[in-house]
This record gives sequence, structure tokens and C-alpha cells, in this order.
Amino acid sequence: IKMIKVYPFSYAFFSSGAPSDADIYIMPESDMDKYSDLLLPIDMSGEDFFIKDGQPLGIRIFNASENTGAATSFIDYSGAEPQDYYICINRSSVHAGGQNSADRAAFEVIETILALP
Repeated sequence: IKMIKVYPFSYAFFSSGAPSDADIYIMPESDMDKYSDLLLPIDMSGEDFFIKDGQPLGIRIFNASENTGAATSFIDYSGAEPQDYYICINRSSVHAGGQNSADRAAFEVIETILALP
């Protein structure tokens, strides 16, 4: 799992450390079921989602069959086996516009990453 720290907004942090500490995850399709209980359903239109139990839990950020994706200049999607990668939001993130919160920085970061070459 590659983790992106949203707060304090001045940096992106990539690590394989404790997954519950991140606001945003970028993970291979093979890990999506394993970590699905950590993920917030994403409500963004016009995207290619990973769906589990009818819930969109991640947006495909890398298409392995076409070898295309977002932020390929910054993120190495290679692995033992080629696979799709998804960008997801931690269910516990305080930056996902939860109850009584206007802080939607996690979604803003996702939109920025999806626009990167």
C-alpha cells in the first residue's frame, strides 16, 4: 500500500507503514478485498470504480492491461504481476467531509492526483 498523508497538506507521504494512519490509499486490486473494511465509499461521478457489495470503494488510477494511468511520472505501479491500482479514502479520515465537516481535502487531493501525467 502506498499512503498519502493529506494533513498538513504540504507534502505527500508514501510508505508501507500502518495502513490505518493514512487519509488516502493507493493499492493494487489484489489488496482491495483485504482492506475493504478500512475504505469509505467514494461518491465521484464519471470514474472507473472498484465495487464491493454495491459500494464504490476505489477509483482505478492505473489500468494494467493498457499500461496507462494517473501520476505515472511519480508512482511506480510495477510489481510481481501487472494489476490495476485504485485510489481510496480511509473511512476514518477527518478530511473526507464526514458528518458535520466541510473538510473534503481528501477528495481534492484525489482529483489532483488523477489529473497528473
